[in-house]
Amino acid sequence: MTVTVVVGAQRGDEGNGRVVDYLAVRADMAIRFPGGDNAGHTVVNDYGRFALHLIPCGIFSPSVRCLLGAGTVINLDTLEFWIDLRAHLIWPYHRLLDGAEEDRRRGKARGAGSAPRAQAQGDESIGTTRRGIGPVYADKHAYNGIRAGDLHDPLRRRLELLLPLKKHELAYYGLQQFTVDDLMHLAEAWREVHGRPHPLRLGRPRALADDRWSRGKRP
Repeated sequence: MTVTVVVGAQRGDEGNGRVVDYLAVRADMAIRFPGGDNAGHTVVNDYGRFALHLIPCGIFSPSVRCLLGAGTVINLDTLEFWIDLRAHLIWPYHRLLDGAEEDRRRGKARGAGSAPRAQAQGDESIGTTRRGIGPVYADKHAYNGIRAGDLHDPLRRRLELLLPLKKHELAYYGLQQFTVDDLMHLAEAWREVHGRPHPLRLGRPRALADDRWSRGKRP
């Protein structure tokens, strides 16, 4: 059975969302494989006009199962969805570091607590959305990230290993510090909705896609 892949050329608003929305009516699954919630995919269909940030644009086809793959980075404060166990999570310090580096490149100080070396001359800003996407991908490639599957493993041990590194980065910019307990409480909040346990839907989209493909379905 055919697998259709939609890949952009990194030229800005290319209409990927519209393409996926159009193709999804003939598909069984829609899997987002890269990116975070900084992206904006505009879809205009019979239901109205929508700006989707991370949810796959096949969401409007009732028969399509949508999943987020291992190449995505997830902000669990803004999302409830099928998530690959290997997808990396965006933590509060990622967003703070993203904004602080953008300010540094613009030559802005972060306040009285900022070190002088944390400022740049002129405007060399990148224009990020300050959602933490760059820092979380940096952690991923440096083997310092936390994946969705880590929420079900001993998360505290993982945080104890990685947080000292983040504290140095946060101190460089004069930013808020976090304790292991702070982030453990946040993880607990992610696991609950309105005070009730929320079963995060974690899995392996590759296995789900392979199963559907073997049964003649179309991812």
